[in-house]
Amino acid sequence: HSEVISLDIESDCFNIVYSISGNATSINEVLANERVVEILSSTEYPAEDREWLESQLRTELAVRNGSFLSREGTQVQLDRQLTRIENDYWGEYVIAASSEYELREAGYRLYNIEIYDLYGEKQADLGANINSMIVSPAGDLLVTQDGGRDTAFPFGDRLIFTLQWFNGESATYEIVDPAAFSANSHAVSSDGSTIVYNTFDIHDYSESNIYVSNNQLDIQEVIPVEGMITNIAVSQDNRFVAFSDEDNTLSGIVSLEDNRILYTTRFGKGTPRFSSNSEFCVLPGVYRSNPSFIVNLQDGTASSYDGELLHRYGVYHNGEWYISNDKEIISIGNSIIVNNVIVYRDQNYRQCVTSPSGCFAVIEGTYGYGYDTYSIAVIDKTNEVN
Repeated sequence: HSEVISLDIESDCFNIVYSISGNATSINEVLANERVVEILSSTEYPAEDREWLESQLRTELAVRNGSFLSREGTQVQLDRQLTRIENDYWGEYVIAASSEYELREAGYRLYNIEIYDLYGEKQADLGANINSMIVSPAGDLLVTQDGGRDTAFPFGDRLIFTLQWFNGESATYEIVDPAAFSANSHAVSSDGSTIVYNTFDIHDYSESNIYVSNNQLDIQEVIPVEGMITNIAVSQDNRFVAFSDEDNTLSGIVSLEDNRILYTTRFGKGTPRFSSNSEFCVLPGVYRSNPSFIVNLQDGTASSYDGELLHRYGVYHNGEWYISNDKEIISIGNSIIVNNVIVYRDQNYRQCVTSPSGCFAVIEGTYGYGYDTYSIAVIDKTNEVN
């Protein structure tokens, strides 16, 4: 069924409580702020949400100005240009990449990568293809796609998936089929035990193969699906894989327990996202004319959100989507929706991200667009929403 959305941006259930602007603020200052201390120490909020919020703040200050606070509580300042890792919902690590690279014989660019935890301690020095790099949320495992066969106009002639552990060990798997390409679409489970990636035939975009492997890249399952898959996600409990294709013609969810398609829709293209408790998954549409879907992973039922309606309300619906553990709180691009009511909408189109249970939101700066303010908000869905 299609959800009915309304607008109430004056609602009391959403309150911005702290903001960071500019590069002068240190992580010490942020974590010592009276309101931030109150929030992070309050048992009124789930521990998971508080840990998530602290990781977001630590990541933001590390990327903003190289500011860390060590485990001993001392200031650490790194003179590095640090960046987020692509799959950084939990924000456990930041990276510093060399500006120079080595062009490998296999056709990919090898950068020197330094990986730091959020306390400013270096975890690893690795060589990696930064353009396809993801790190397991639990840490110590880096996954890259190498070889150059990642678009219809390749700069290399091989397709290689590489795992690197922070201790220096590695594993590789090469797909020898010369027609097999992949669009840098791979995912790693929270505990690093499951790696998922896909390939498609460069001569026929009508079908892809989703490969499910262990953390030695030994293939456990091969799942054929329609279309040229470009987005993949794996649930936190390793039970589900979600996907969407490049041409907005298919998205869906696969149950790895019995290797079956749990849900599919003829719309998609956005990045799928699972709730932290692996009970729900959002399959975002990108275009105004397309709906987006939230799927209940327990019974396979789904509710839809009309793209045209979201657009009329000023929701930047082709931004990233995040969903709370009870699906009642959704962040969509520049907006926050609580029980189907839009309670916040950022006029500067800053990306909103919500915590696992939806108690908190962070509103990211639009770097490069003249608005770098980073804000945190408290969401109280028990307050009346009109």
